[in-house]
Amino acid sequence: MQTIKAQQRGLINVNDDFVEEVKFSVDEKMIYLLDITVNGMLIKGKFLFDNGCRESFITESLASQLQLRNYRYKNVLDIYGGKKKLPYSRLNYVISGVEFPKVKTTVLSDASLGCNVHGIIGRNLLQKCIWSISLKKGISMSNKSSHYNLQDFYKQELLLGTGVKTNFLHGDSTVSCFFDLGAQTLITINNDSTNNVGVIKENEISCFNTRWETIFGSYRVEQDSIITTTDQLLIGGVNLLNDPIGIKYPIVDVDRDIGEMPIVGCVILDYYDVILDTKGEEIYFKNIKSSYEQYFTLGFSVEIKEQSVYIAYLVNDSPAYKAGLQVSDQIEEINGKRITEILTKTLKCDYDKKILSELVKELVTTIKVSRLAEPLYIKKDYPFTLDNKIECNRYE
Repeated sequence: MQTIKAQQRGLINVNDDFVEEVKFSVDEKMIYLLDITVNGMLIKGKFLFDNGCRESFITESLASQLQLRNYRYKNVLDIYGGKKKLPYSRLNYVISGVEFPKVKTTVLSDASLGCNVHGIIGRNLLQKCIWSISLKKGISMSNKSSHYNLQDFYKQELLLGTGVKTNFLHGDSTVSCFFDLGAQTLITINNDSTNNVGVIKENEISCFNTRWETIFGSYRVEQDSIITTTDQLLIGGVNLLNDPIGIKYPIVDVDRDIGEMPIVGCVILDYYDVILDTKGEEIYFKNIKSSYEQYFTLGFSVEIKEQSVYIAYLVNDSPAYKAGLQVSDQIEEINGKRITEILTKTLKCDYDKKILSELVKELVTTIKVSRLAEPLYIKKDYPFTLDNKIECNRYE
């Protein structure tokens, strides 16, 4: 895509006429913007793209590098209901040559944002322009939606800046969902919504607080979660399940703690391109592919201790279970690579991501465990039907 106003001509005001490509990366389905300048300092690291956050954030380490002084403070509630004060300041951001001045930015601990994440680009910055988001074609931003070819997109009104009207059909109910690209999910609904949307099946999961990458696809199971399937799912009046493009059985995570409004998360980008105009309260979707294959699974999850990898959870009757894998097995090799080789030059906080990326790389994964002389060949398969119960064995 050609820029309307080239970066080499100097900084671009966010109100100018422009289309600029944005450098980004994708990690565990989440979008991170790269090479952002903050208060004149180019930051070589990741900033989470999160339209679900009202404000933007940076880590304490970055605040120290920027030598920020004269903070203001705001009162917030912690997870236990207690009050604490968080510092904030107004910072100047430059993304791909476009300047975003005086953005309210709160400072959080490094541990709050994860390994090598320097901050969160929130809605108070993102709403200043229109964002075209495609995991295949790239990300760009513009001051006008008319700079994009919207002929193949269908439009959906945003409610209060982030809500998307969504129709779950096994019944006739329509619910409004919170469109949150900072949420690692496809659709998450709360317990009350399950009664309203007429879900047709609930699969209770007996293993909690573990990653989904190898157990249930690229998501995370939280405590007290339920996996639900529904036979039709409409967003903007278009059914995501329509053949040949759509999901075989969409997986809807039921979470008691998400609040009143259900969530449409970043996994929507696996099969939709999106143009997000938060300020104009409009969002555009373009169906790009069938992606029920993302739910293909090996059927286990791992626990990493130092540089040793063990099978932590194993789904009964899963491909891994049928291949002979057992809970507590120690993995020596994945796809012919020794664990120490895979983790070479990897930060400890990224060990799990590195192992999981190797596990999900191929349709057939080769795993060598210490208990067996020969490797096991495990072919991913689709684990969900409308009547199966998902049970796990857990490594204690």
